[in-house]
Amino acid sequence: MSRAVDFIEKVAPDHAYSGGRCHIYALALNKALGYKIQALWDLEPEYEHGEPDETPVLVHMYNVKPDGSFVDITGTITKDDIENNYGDYPNDPDYIDHIPKGVLGLIDHGILDPPYSGEIEGLVKKIKEEG
Repeated sequence: MSRAVDFIEKVAPDHAYSGGRCHIYALALNKALGYKIQALWDLEPEYEHGEPDETPVLVHMYNVKPDGSFVDITGTITKDDIENNYGDYPNDPDYIDHIPKGVLGLIDHGILDPPYSGEIEGLVKKIKEEG
């Protein structure tokens, strides 16, 4: 079993892909179903020292269905869900549309964690199987 498949099967998806690796699931959902990618970013994060940082921080990444509704690993969500579940964190929130190439660029620049080998492909397969 590959490391990615092992990770996908053994780690609770709502834990792995709703926090920390949501961008990986968003990429997979885009690849499997063509859903657009959108993210909530904090443009002025504050850290423990209480001073603003110049580097934006990803709060949550999810997908937009053709009908305009939102979806992530937990299923169909609303903007209220996003703001209630993740909105406590941003000081300067901004919703930004992304293309897959842009998300991969954020990974390449070390801003977002990279996928495990075969992880996105494994998720795509699982998404297509589950319909």
